[in-house]
Amino acid sequence: MIERLIYEQITGDEQIKGMLTTYNGTPAFFYQKSPQDGDESWDKPCYPRVDYNIDMRYDPERKMAGLLSVNIWCTNECTAVDGDDSDKAIEKRLLELLGGVFYTGGDNSTVCAVWNRSNAFAFDGNRIILQNSTPEVFGITMLFDLLEFPEQTSTTPDPVTSANTWLNDPAVSELLILEGTAQLERLTFANADGEDNITALIAAFRKRGSAYYNLTKITDSAEAIATVDQEKIEGGSDPVINVAAYSAAFEALEPHRWSVLSIDTDDAATQLLMQMFLNRAYLSGKFCMGVTGKPTTADFETRLTDAAELTEPLTNNQYERAIQSGMLTFSISSRNKVWVDSGVNTLTSPVENDDEGWKKIKRVKVRFELFQRLNDITEPLVGRINNDPDGRMTIIQKGNGVCNAMVAERKLLAGAHIENDPENLPEGDSAWFLVFADDIDAFEKGYFKFQFRFAPDNNN
Repeated sequence: MIERLIYEQITGDEQIKGMLTTYNGTPAFFYQKSPQDGDESWDKPCYPRVDYNIDMRYDPERKMAGLLSVNIWCTNECTAVDGDDSDKAIEKRLLELLGGVFYTGGDNSTVCAVWNRSNAFAFDGNRIILQNSTPEVFGITMLFDLLEFPEQTSTTPDPVTSANTWLNDPAVSELLILEGTAQLERLTFANADGEDNITALIAAFRKRGSAYYNLTKITDSAEAIATVDQEKIEGGSDPVINVAAYSAAFEALEPHRWSVLSIDTDDAATQLLMQMFLNRAYLSGKFCMGVTGKPTTADFETRLTDAAELTEPLTNNQYERAIQSGMLTFSISSRNKVWVDSGVNTLTSPVENDDEGWKKIKRVKVRFELFQRLNDITEPLVGRINNDPDGRMTIIQKGNGVCNAMVAERKLLAGAHIENDPENLPEGDSAWFLVFADDIDAFEKGYFKFQFRFAPDNNN
């Protein structure tokens, strides 16, 4: 079994033996669960120690066969190893021993352990803690994906042999379209003689078509098509993109669900068309946003009016004016990294019942998500439940489930819920509900108040 192979590998490593405590004279490395601290078989102290578990699952695509989890347990009394904390040193050695290793079990199946991530934890004796406390026990959880490599057996007929025979078939030719090393298209046709070879290629092209090229026979020839090994395609031209083409693209996009639309042009007419399309989509029930840009050659004042992204350095005053105008601006952080200076949108003056949150991209995204998720859980109930107290309570319970889920995802503050609307009583086939939700904003501004003194008070 794989767990036995891992146990023998780790407990047989001399470095690990020197890092872990012992239990009954053997390194404290346990499958699934370690003994209680009060067990008399511990060779004091009972830390550091490690336990591991293997969760295998069936995956027909063989992307992953299971998960190996390794828990490293230490205390503040554990000694450092070569300058590293004990848990970090053990993690480093286990990664060297387990990462990329192949294990073959008794059934001849083979798995490879591939490190995924490590998560630190702390434990106060009764519960897991994260911060603001001195932990009694702390450690690291290491997660490894187990990739399966089943035993390769041959059958009759052998599919690999058949594929090789087909690939080497002298009666078949292929036209491959590559971009770098990526294969974009493959066209298979009969490898006939002379003119028949060209005819077969044209026929195959007309049947399948291509998204990258147009194939036309220029002249008749008695010679077969020559073999070509990755020859660069010359000529051709980019398709003509105009307002009509974008209009057709928007129409094709409209029946589908999406959240953000960005176009690759700074043409004013096309951007206006996109704005009209987004307005129509929103009014028809879609929750979406759009992103456009202006060329840096445009005047700064013009871009303030049009609310575009800036790509050249700005003064602090320009940044403030840009944000007030709804521009998405980038700046350089104190660590010399490019970051979004302020994630605002083009809504600069909220009206009617709109609050300031609608000016933030992140908050608009969360609100649209709440809209969509409530629609999704309500849609299957339309026409299937009665518009009576029980039916409306079903809607409220389902909706509260969405609110609670988004609270757990840290998108909404605790307390989000749904109630019947007392000012709009249900009638006929219609019912009205109130959704109480506070979406969480990001920390963006901090203010420090300094209280310096010439000298401390001296009461002596």
